[in-house]
Amino acid sequence: MTDFEQLDEYIEYMRKHGRRETTLYGYKTNMNAVLRTLKEGGRHWRAEEIDKEDVVWLNAVLGERVTENTRNQYLSMLTRFVIHYTGRDVKKQADILFNDDSQTENTPFITKEDFARLYVHADEADRLILVLGAYMGLRRMEIARLKESDISGNTMTIHGKGHGPNGKVATMTIPKRVMEEIEAYRRFKRSYPFGAEFMHLLETAGCHQRLKGVTPGAISKRMQRLAERVGNMNFETHSLRRLYATTLYYDTDADLITVRNLMRHSKSSSTVERYIAPFRQRERDASASLEDVLGKALGEI
Repeated sequence: MTDFEQLDEYIEYMRKHGRRETTLYGYKTNMNAVLRTLKEGGRHWRAEEIDKEDVVWLNAVLGERVTENTRNQYLSMLTRFVIHYTGRDVKKQADILFNDDSQTENTPFITKEDFARLYVHADEADRLILVLGAYMGLRRMEIARLKESDISGNTMTIHGKGHGPNGKVATMTIPKRVMEEIEAYRRFKRSYPFGAEFMHLLETAGCHQRLKGVTPGAISKRMQRLAERVGNMNFETHSLRRLYATTLYYDTDADLITVRNLMRHSKSSSTVERYIAPFRQRERDASASLEDVLGKALGEI
């Protein structure tokens, strides 16, 4: 038994539908703690009362206690609990940004030459996506959420991963080339025959062909079609973020702390393990240099 009658009922429901006892034990322990946190925090804890504001609050509290992956799992468990009783997806309603960087290890890495090939075959919208990813390291969700009001002079406000529905807010300087692509895309929007909303920076044709805000999924589809036009290149939107990190580290002589900060990571390990692609030639050059240095030392003996 738990501290909550509804939770006991839901666990029994899952047991009758074949869930293993080990799974039920873990779910019971974690959900009991989640509901207790809501109750002790003065928030709603009954399924029919839990709303998106409770989820946003819980997300912020958990952010101080557990990793992002665990926090995401806890909110998913709570959502399934609420859906069972009400049919409402409160996690979706809260619209909390989560970092999709856990998938980066499987993200194809592209070279600077690959990037140039993609750019040549891109249209106005594709080029804007390409430079926002490669020059500033923006994720597809961050690109989709960019609004015209987020740009002031040569600075950009980015709503990234983190607590709350708008994520962690960061400000970055806009590189000259990116600003040129933004202006080119704005000229495209102004000349578009069916009109544009001019609320989001990146907009695409919607109902009646009018341009309106684009979704992260639509960005991925655009990049997939672009990769096919180039020649079925092994490329995803997140490849641009890997290119950004790797180029910063290897070609600009930026130190790891600087790269981590520009990537807006909380830990350097995330930057190294998931983003900076190893260059085998660099490894061979480093080994040769080490051999030369140690050889000189032994030569003095």
